[in-house]
Amino acid sequence: ITPPEHIIKSPIRKVTLASPNHEIQVDVNDIGAKSPEWMDSAVNKMGWVVDRQAWDNWQLEQAEKAGVDVRTKHTVHEVENQVPRRSVRLRVKDRTENETFGVRVDACGLACGPNWDLAIQAGFEKEEVTPPQSEQHMGVQHHMKDPDYMEEYGWDNIYLRFDNRYAPGGYVWSFPEGKEYTRWGNGVPLDRDGAASDYLDKFLR
Repeated sequence: ITPPEHIIKSPIRKVTLASPNHEIQVDVNDIGAKSPEWMDSAVNKMGWVVDRQAWDNWQLEQAEKAGVDVRTKHTVHEVENQVPRRSVRLRVKDRTENETFGVRVDACGLACGPNWDLAIQAGFEKEEVTPPQSEQHMGVQHHMKDPDYMEEYGWDNIYLRFDNRYAPGGYVWSFPEGKEYTRWGNGVPLDRDGAASDYLDKFLR
């Protein structure tokens, strides 16, 4: 997928990988003939940092052009378990009209985040859809004006640090947004002592 120019904040051509005692930078130009299959030589970029809201809007437009019936201000609040699972019946609420109606579908993708109630209603066992805390990561991110980052790494470079002092079981990241701003963040498993925000604040200090 090549996003349109108006939603791209930064083209990414480099990745810096850091640990407590080592740092290496990988440049797309250094990969050359060893490019992995997923890298499009015609694009000649590792990827992009995009404006998230503009990206979502663009994806929505592409879906509508492809014939998807997009319903805004609708909420799926119940999944009726069908046995055998040849189809799924959903109870949908139109929040504008304050009306509820049923929809039968052949397939259903549940993007419900950490709320597993709908998946359990659909017939999954709680143990199937509720991973242990060691496999659930919490992340936090700050949007910052960061000229030092641009001078050190450049606006086309992603920084990833693997360091248990600042992200035990996870990592610290920075994504440039244009030539002045970055997003510094980290993610840690829920079973670790301390919140992700505390670890990130420690790293930024």
